[in-house]
Amino acid sequence: MCRLATQADPATVTPILPHNDQAYQTIPMSIFKQLHEVITTTLKVQPEKVTESTTNENLAAWDSLGHVNLMIALEQTFDIFLDVEDFPTLTSVPAILKYLQDHGIN
Repeated sequence: MCRLATQADPATVTPILPHNDQAYQTIPMSIFKQLHEVITTTLKVQPEKVTESTTNENLAAWDSLGHVNLMIALEQTFDIFLDVEDFPTLTSVPAILKYLQDHGIN
């Protein structure tokens, strides 16, 4: 698991609604920016199509093959290992950000 060496600057933190809709969490924008780049590059979509609330239902390119490719890209980008059992839960930007945060990437 990869941990970032620096703490987030409070000015670069944005609130997002977690996938479970229970409460707001704060996620460093740098993580969102990295995830944004991974999604747009892997799925070959326009940057404006990916927001903090994007789900697999919002992007036609985020189909089953795109999802597997995205999971592999996440592993490579964030130096993590994803269990196949986690794949079905990682179907939105908020869910992926929460997963990364829960696994020490912030």
